[in-house]
This record gives sequence, structure tokens and C-alpha cells, in this order.
Amino acid sequence: MNNKYFFLLFLTVKSIYTQTFFTVPQNVWKFSVTEKYSNEKWKGHDGKPGWLSSYTLNGIKYNFRFNQNKNKMNLRSYAIDYGLTNDLTFSLRIAQFTSVSQNDSWSIKSDSSTKPMDELLSMYYPKERSSKGIGDLMLGLKYLLRGDPAWKTSKAKFSIFAGVDFVMPFAEDLIGFKSNDLIKGVPKQFLQLPLGEGVPKVRIKSFGEFYTRYKKRLVNVNWSLGINLPMRNQINPRITFLWIQDASMDSISQSIGDVIYKKGPSIEALISGQIEIIPKKLFVSGDVTWESSLRDKYHSNSPAWNDWMTKRNNYDTRSIAVLQSVRINYSNLDQSTYIGPFPFEIEIGSSWNLPFLTYHKFAGTSIWLKLSSYFQAW
Repeated sequence: MNNKYFFLLFLTVKSIYTQTFFTVPQNVWKFSVTEKYSNEKWKGHDGKPGWLSSYTLNGIKYNFRFNQNKNKMNLRSYAIDYGLTNDLTFSLRIAQFTSVSQNDSWSIKSDSSTKPMDELLSMYYPKERSSKGIGDLMLGLKYLLRGDPAWKTSKAKFSIFAGVDFVMPFAEDLIGFKSNDLIKGVPKQFLQLPLGEGVPKVRIKSFGEFYTRYKKRLVNVNWSLGINLPMRNQINPRITFLWIQDASMDSISQSIGDVIYKKGPSIEALISGQIEIIPKKLFVSGDVTWESSLRDKYHSNSPAWNDWMTKRNNYDTRSIAVLQSVRINYSNLDQSTYIGPFPFEIEIGSSWNLPFLTYHKFAGTSIWLKLSSYFQAW
């Protein structure tokens, strides 16, 4: 066998069943492109959009509900998986935000005119912001610990895997605050909508599947359990007046100084089920994902700001989310029946957060279309 790599327009594996495996065969490449549209809103402590807050300005108290709505989020993601061996797979993931917009809104209550507070909020939190660009990059390895994946012809009816991912912060994070760097009289930082947090992460996970056949149709249950471990990193703080009374933008920035940020670790658990509707062609699956995150930590010149950013009345960086998804997959992978010049599979999916089970987190609905193809190389 020579050392040159070339692609074949067919697989030596007779059949690979969609959504039933976590590694690919040795020397097989899997390429995927996903177009995803999401509409999200910030869910507060009561499960409703936004959070309640109060602020005293010139001796007048204002109570308000502050909402953050991320909408029209168009994400194109690219994925490459390569089978180093039948048991070990290398993965690469990169995201491209083709369009992201965020609308901030609020409702203010006071015994006096709400105009002064509304004008101040409008400066620090412009009601419409948008952005686009490359997201974070993820590199990962997946290894088969025991059993066999469903694409193998085996007496085993299960597989157990371990995996590790490293997320590198390629996405644009928040720029530093400069009071003289203005756009139409507003500091540039206030108008920016960052795409990333600027924090590297390590994800360790264990996952697997149980599968069988019922009336000649494949049925399988997948599970996953993982922990995300973000690393400490220096970030640019978001300048806001809401944590301190009667201070200018420059004095707020000086009182905070340099900031070291440690995003809270999180635990993720997933359970999913899939059934083969048309043999080797059409699959339907559904899953539920649970995620719980511990509180973030901030280290700056101001202990009061550190505490305010971490947890305050009706707001908390400790979050929980429950996400439900459904998918339909069309498979064109079997050599004897696939159409066209190359093997492929198409996935159509939708996900949504379950109401009253998601707190202190952006949550909403998503739909996506995914195209994958496989090639043999040696």
C-alpha cells in the first residue's frame, strides 16, 4: 500500500447506519456542513425572558425588567471526522456565524419620569446590535472502549466510548473599553456583539449506544455524559453603570481594571432513541439534553463588581437547561442502492428548550439542515 492519499467515491464498508455510531472506520473521512437558524431569549430566574432589577438615579428609584433577545442567529458549521483506526477517530469542528443580532429592551417603572433612565440604558445597551464571523475551533478524539458500533457486523449489541475535546477561542470576543473610541457618540464597545467568550475549554465525555433489530429494522438508544472544564483567561470587562451609583464611564473602567475570568464548569447528559423507518434509508430520532453549569468567577480590582457579575438579585451565572430535539435522516450510504456519484446523508432537525426547566441562560428554538458525505482514503 503506498503512502499517497486519494478519495474513492464509495465506501469499502458495506453499510454505515446514520446516527448510530460515534466513530468512523479506519481511513474513512466524514465531511459535514450544517446550516442552522436559532431564535433565543434570555431566561431569567423565574423562567421568563430577562431579569428584574432596580437602580437609583439622582435620588429617584427605578424598577425595571431588562430583556436580552438573541434572534436571527444563522450558523454554518463544518465538521471533519477521520478514522485513525477502527476504534480511534479524530474530529475537527469550526463554526461560522453568518448573521447574529441581539435586541435589548426594557420596561421601567418609577414614581417620576422614566426618560432619564431610558436614555442611560439606551447609551450603555443599544437596542439593536449585530455581528458575523468565525466561531471557536474544536479538536477532539473519540476512542472505543468496549463493544462494537452499529456499523460493524458483530454479535455485540452495544458500544462504549470515551472522548476528549479542546475548544480554542477563535471567535471574536469583547473589545476593550475606550471612552474616546466612539461611533456616533457612543463608545464602540457598547455597539459590539461578541461571538465568543475568549476562554479555552476542555471537554471530557463518555458515551455509547445499545442497539438491536425489531422486524428487520434497527433500533438503538444513545447516551452521553460529559463535563466541560473552562480555563482561566484575561478578558475585557463589559462596562455598565448598573452595579454602581453616580459614576462616569471612565471611573467605572478604572475601578474594575484588568479582569481574569473563569467560566463555571458544567455537566451535560443526553439520552436519545432512534428507529429505522425504511431499511438503510430513513431514520427518525429524538433526544433530551440536560445541562447544569456552576457559577462563573471574576477577579478584578473591585470585589463589589466581581460579586455583581457573578450573582445578584434575580440574576445568576449558575444555570440549568433542558433541551429536546427531533431529527429525520435520509441515508444514501449503501453501495448497492445509493443514487448519485457519491454517498451522502441528509439530516433535518429541530430543537427547543422545555419551558420552566431552563434558567439564567439563552434559550429558544432551532432548526437545521445537515449534509454529510463519506470517502475512503489510504
